Amino acid sequence: MSTAFPTAARRVAMAAIAAAMTTAAAAAPLYRIQKLDRPDGIEPEHATAISSTGIIVGYGRTPDEASLAPYIRKRHKTLPLEQPGVLTRVWSVNARGEVAGESDGHAFRWDAAGHAIDMDALASCKGEPGSKTSRATSINDAGTVTLVAQCRVAGVWQEKGFVVHGHQATELPDFGDHRSYASAVNNHDQVAGSSVLAANADGYTFRRALRWQDGDTTDLGTGGGCCSHATAINDLGHVTLNSDDETSHERLYVSDGHTLHKLFNCNKRYPLVAAAINNHDVVIANTDGTGVGYLFEQGHCHQFTDLMDDSGEGWSMMTLHGINDDGVVVGEGVLNKHWRAFIATPVSR
Repeated sequence: MSTAFPTAARRVAMAAIAAAMTTAAAAAPLYRIQKLDRPDGIEPEHATAISSTGIIVGYGRTPDEASLAPYIRKRHKTLPLEQPGVLTRVWSVNARGEVAGESDGHAFRWDAAGHAIDMDALASCKGEPGSKTSRATSINDAGTVTLVAQCRVAGVWQEKGFVVHGHQATELPDFGDHRSYASAVNNHDQVAGSSVLAANADGYTFRRALRWQDGDTTDLGTGGGCCSHATAINDLGHVTLNSDDETSHERLYVSDGHTLHKLFNCNKRYPLVAAAINNHDVVIANTDGTGVGYLFEQGHCHQFTDLMDDSGEGWSMMTLHGINDDGVVVGEGVLNKHWRAFIATPVSR
C-alpha cells in the first residue's frame, strides 16, 4: 500500500523539492569552523548529530584510548553522557536533548538528564543464542526511536527494523524476505528505511527503500536498477536514498514519496551516501569508503572543504553527519594530524 499526501500538502512538498533541485546559479555558502571543546575524560573525535535547537552529540576516545565515550554539547558547553559500556556511540539527538545510540551491542537512549536506558529487550529477534546485537539509529522530538536488531539465523546475519513509542516496539514490514532496516524517523513519525524483496526465480534478493507511517508503507522504488536503500528523512517526508540507475551506477536521490530526483554527483570516482537532509532540502553526504563530505544546495554540489573561510586553514578530510534548519553542520575532520569533532556555522548565504 502506498501513502499519498493531501493535495495541498503534496503541492507544497513538490514545490520544495523543485526549489531545492533547481539548477539556477546560486552563490556557495561560506562556513566558519570550530572544533568542539573537550569534556572531562573524552577527546571529542566525532560529532554525529545536531538538533533543531543546536544541541550536538558525538563520541570520542577516553584518555587511555581503551574505550569510546559519548558527549553532549548544550548552550556552548560540552559534557559527558553516562557511559553504560566500553564501546558507546551515539547517532541522534532531539530538541529536548534526548539521545539515541548504542553501547556494547545494545540499543540505548539517553534521557534529557544524560542517563542511559537499555532498549535491547524491545528489539525482538529470534536467532542463535548469544548472537543478537541492537542499536538505536534515530530519535525525534517526541521521543520516538528507530531501532535495528541483528540476529544470526542458521549461520546468516539478518536485520530487523523497529519503531519504538514509549515501551512499545513495532517491527517494520518487510517485502517478503523477513529483513528490514530503520534508518531515521521525522517529527511526523514517518520512518525511512529499507526492506528486502523475496528471492526471485534465480534466487536473488534485492533491498528496496521505503517510507513507513502507521502501518502504511511506500516503496520508494529505484533509479532504474534493482536496488535502493534510504538513509535520512526530513519533516516534509522527503527521503534521501541510494540506488543503482539504469546504467548500474550507484547514485544519490531525494524522493518525495512519488518521484525520485537524482542529485548531481560532483565526485566522479566514488558514490555518495547522504548523512542528513534538513527541512530546506539541503543534503549533506559523504563518499562511500573515503568519507569526504559534500553539501547539496539549490541544485549545486560543493565539497565541504571548499566552503570554509579562513578558520578552515589546517582542516582536511571532513566527514559530515548532521545539519539543522539553520544550516549548521557537524562532523569530524583532520586537524594537525588528529581527528577532531567540529561545528561549522554558515556566515554567508
